[in-house]
Amino acid sequence: MDSPGPRAPDSPDCDDRTRLPVQSSISLTILAEGSAGKIVLPAEVLARMKVKAGDRLCLTETADGGYRITPHSVECARQMAHAEKIMRDDREVLRALAE
Repeated sequence: MDSPGPRAPDSPDCDDRTRLPVQSSISLTILAEGSAGKIVLPAEVLARMKVKAGDRLCLTETADGGYRITPHSVECARQMAHAEKIMRDDREVLRALAE
């Protein structure tokens, strides 16, 4: 499968809602994988992230409603565990806030 390659930040198929400077933007396609989906990261992205097939990544929701993908780290795992504990302990409060 050919990778779509880097796209210009103003490319219509890339949604950049942040006001941060964009170094590059790559359009990815979600592929069906059973009842879930998967994305394929081009080789140049894997090289720049210094990850390889089988490595773990951390998907973090950003304040603007987007997501950030970074190599998995102990700090990321600690933050996710803390967030999951808050969501579990304060489930009713969070549910009320969501209404």
